Amino acid sequence: MKRIFIALPIPDKISAGLLPLQTGIDGARFSPLKNFHITLRFIGDMQENDIADLDEELGKIEFPQFEISLSGIGFFGGEKPHSIHALVNQTRQINSLHEKVDNICNKLGFAKDHKKYIPHVTLAYMKSNSPLPPVLEYQSNHALFKSKTWIADRFFLYSSTIGNGPSFYNIEAEYPLKTIEK
Repeated sequence: MKRIFIALPIPDKISAGLLPLQTGIDGARFSPLKNFHITLRFIGDMQENDIADLDEELGKIEFPQFEISLSGIGFFGGEKPHSIHALVNQTRQINSLHEKVDNICNKLGFAKDHKKYIPHVTLAYMKSNSPLPPVLEYQSNHALFKSKTWIADRFFLYSSTIGNGPSFYNIEAEYPLKTIEK
């Protein structure tokens, strides 16, 4: 049994630009640079044979490379914030790729994700009793954050191991996106 998700990797140069954002808020447990990614679909615990079926179906996706960037800060949890993230500039392409991945997961019978898809890069997880005002202040202080643009040229099938510290992510499979013709 492995804990599985599908995500776009973040290039090292972009990830390094996120590190200065990881300060200035009490109660935050910051994500390590190596864990930065943009989730396309979280699945959860899976058996090996189901992972093989998913890998086969994901390998059939044909999708072009696309430009992507990050801009601004958001958080999840409303009045009780539980995580802070850098927002992905909404692009038709990332939403379309998410939809393709999501359709495969639904076709294979995995539990549907009923939450609205909000592409993001998690910067920190908050303690369960974190108050809202410091998170709103942090968001305001970093409202003008923008990353450089990069080309999304592949996505990965990851497994995740949860321990006492940050989760450890292992790449199970890689899926290249088609080269952009110029």
